[in-house]
Amino acid sequence: MPQAQLFKQPIASPYLLRYLIISVLLTLILALSSCDEKIISDNDSVIVQTPLREIIIDPSNITFEPEMGIKDTIIPINIQISVNTDDLLDLIDRKGVSIDDVEAEVLFRRDKEPESRFSVNLNNFSLDDQQFTGTYTLRISTVSLTDYILYARLLNPEFSQQTVQTNLSIQGFPAGETFIESVQHPDTVFIPNQGNVSFTIGAVAKNTVDDSSIESVFVELYDRDGIQLGGEPFLLEPDFETLDQFYSRTFQIGENNQQDEIRLEFYAVDIFGTVSDILISNFVIR
Repeated sequence: MPQAQLFKQPIASPYLLRYLIISVLLTLILALSSCDEKIISDNDSVIVQTPLREIIIDPSNITFEPEMGIKDTIIPINIQISVNTDDLLDLIDRKGVSIDDVEAEVLFRRDKEPESRFSVNLNNFSLDDQQFTGTYTLRISTVSLTDYILYARLLNPEFSQQTVQTNLSIQGFPAGETFIESVQHPDTVFIPNQGNVSFTIGAVAKNTVDDSSIESVFVELYDRDGIQLGGEPFLLEPDFETLDQFYSRTFQIGENNQQDEIRLEFYAVDIFGTVSDILISNFVIR
């Protein structure tokens, strides 16, 4: 009776497999490293790195003194954006863009208010000086305390949207007095039989010169034993639609609350860190 013969397949050694894998990886690395990262693909889908080097402004720090008085003033901001000319000309040649059509944009953005922004376009480019230049006239108050971040980029959509940036600091002087004009809250809050009940605590904060200089408004709550509720001040949020310069916050008590007498201490802080006098009020929980 014939018997089937079994043949063993040769098994590649683990060292041979490792060698093959390493060889393939090295081939890929060499192929990638041989490519010029600035080369554009046939369909121009690759975005190249920006040729912009840095943005320099003068002045970059603006300080006002009290003897200047409280007023709006105009400060010219001179802007220089240095460029790697070889990279720019290389881009222009690849994209078929005229050098006369190349523009740079500078975006001014408030450091603490990202939504507050404006921009200026620069089309004055010097090939010899390797830079864009321009001037922006900034209107500001002598009592302003503002930090801007400036972002510069090439405006033409054919180029990379990468940016270079710098900072502009404006240091005004404190003016006027910040104070709590009035407060609002219920005189009595009744403990519900079940669930929770909400109520609002608020305050009107003003400044004798400029209400916009108010940075924050707080309230601290203390029980009849002098223990601070929550362990820290509560920040009141701007609620100007309800009332001019009104700051408020919603609180809750529940069925498990105990009767108590609550002392409220309101105060405001301006942009210079000056704290107003405290206004004290009270309400009861029954």
